[in-house]
Amino acid sequence: ARKQVVKDLEEQGFLIKVEPMVHAVGRCYRCETIVEPYLSDQWYVKVGPLAKRAIEAVEQGDVVFFPETWKKVYLNWMHEIRDWCISRQLWWGHRVPVWYCDDCNEIIVEEHDPEFCPRCGSRKLRQDEDVLDTWFSSQLWPFTTLGWPEKTSYLKAFYPTSVLVTAFDIIFFWVARMIMAGYHFMGDKPFDHVYITRLIRDKNGRKMSKSLGNGIDPLDVIEEHGTDAMRFTLAILAAQNHDIKLDVRFFDTYKKFANKIWNASRFVFLNMEGFEKMEIDETKLAVEDRWIMSRLAKSVTAVESSIDVYDFPTASKTIYSFFWNEFCDWYIESIKPRLNRGAEDRAVAQNVLIKILDASLRMLHPFMPYITEEIWQRLPGSEGLLISSEWPEFDESDFDDASENEFSRIMEIVRGIRNVKAEMNIPPSSKTDVYCLGREIDSEVLKLVSHLSNSNEIGRRDEKTSGSVSAWADNENTLYVVLGEIDTEAEIQRLQGKLEKERNDLTRTKSKLENKSFVDNAPEEVVNENRERLSISQDNILRIEKIIEDLR
Repeated sequence: ARKQVVKDLEEQGFLIKVEPMVHAVGRCYRCETIVEPYLSDQWYVKVGPLAKRAIEAVEQGDVVFFPETWKKVYLNWMHEIRDWCISRQLWWGHRVPVWYCDDCNEIIVEEHDPEFCPRCGSRKLRQDEDVLDTWFSSQLWPFTTLGWPEKTSYLKAFYPTSVLVTAFDIIFFWVARMIMAGYHFMGDKPFDHVYITRLIRDKNGRKMSKSLGNGIDPLDVIEEHGTDAMRFTLAILAAQNHDIKLDVRFFDTYKKFANKIWNASRFVFLNMEGFEKMEIDETKLAVEDRWIMSRLAKSVTAVESSIDVYDFPTASKTIYSFFWNEFCDWYIESIKPRLNRGAEDRAVAQNVLIKILDASLRMLHPFMPYITEEIWQRLPGSEGLLISSEWPEFDESDFDDASENEFSRIMEIVRGIRNVKAEMNIPPSSKTDVYCLGREIDSEVLKLVSHLSNSNEIGRRDEKTSGSVSAWADNENTLYVVLGEIDTEAEIQRLQGKLEKERNDLTRTKSKLENKSFVDNAPEEVVNENRERLSISQDNILRIEKIIEDLR
């Protein structure tokens, strides 16, 4: 039309001049064709009466948003709501249920196709060519899919449903309209909870799109890393109120976690020779048994609480930390000697192993269903499918703070010895001499410490000997690592260089955290990462200073 108008003006001699002008031109988002605006009749729904009940539902807590911040967004939209244009000039969709009489121009709105005009009786009727807005059809989804308007058994069983999961950008388009339609047609809310997800962006924070070519195909991820790794990655990254910046390297981290689960389970099964399930006598439990049982109870309880409020990242991190750090790195390593000792000690360790693995698989299953189901089928004493088994039940009566404190002390001692070995460039595989100065420490504790720190049998001495540095101390005891023949001055010089670097790192990190602008504006995870770095630097400085002091 634009080109034709210019041509006609030119041909009739009415065109004065042509000059370029920059202005906004509407174009089709698919084919880039210029869209010419024009006035036309459209159909609207008066939504004020529908919105009233939908506003009350959220204000009164009948429908709850997670995270709660989206409640305010929803209510702001609903209080400012305008009548809804529901007609669209598209080739697809549900036809608008409006007919026109060609003889008397009567407008007919009916649920069923009319056969004649109710005003003049004419049969010359034509249906409106417009279709309904996609969201008009979508708002009916919670009940039309269940057989409505018939009162079906599905409708009775599944309306209202428990939770809707959707993205924040369609809260008004879809969520609000489903709530309005639910109350209008069904007299009840369509769902109890609305869990709002954030957008998944690329590693640079850009929205994934076909035009940018920065999308990640889930099928490719599954092929390379596995479905469980993909599910767990997305769960652990899904922080509420934050978009996910997704880098494919993240999937590899949790593929390693899946491998860890498999290998830990394999270790358990390889050590089940002669296993007989029995009631565990608590008096026969070692400190590491009591510790891991308490940690399991607290982890399951924490995961359950997180899932109840749709905090999947916290639930995932709790599971990850318990299984990898506590169960694999500490408990499994602690009991290896016991699995080769007497029958009674071995039997207790076997039963605790099975109990922990059993509960861990149940806890992991919603996040990593495939690997856990596979392992469950091989677990001694398991029955049926894991997906239909009970969630592990624990409460505060299963917490054992005393045992946790006792084992935490053992972990501190072991870390102290390992840190000294690392600072002095002693390979972890090399056995070192360690001795205790002070009051007696329980011999079983020292045995466990020597095993976990790869040290020779730990004995007592009456005084500190040269060539040894402290690894751990409390009010009554100090444990020293014997370094043997070393060039003391050279070691002190090396450690002073390391100390200087740590102090510089500490100053930089401290400066960042004292900058209010950084703390207020940087992403929460970046601020937390710097706080953790500050704490690590402080610990490193204290440790290196103590080693230098001992060497002097």
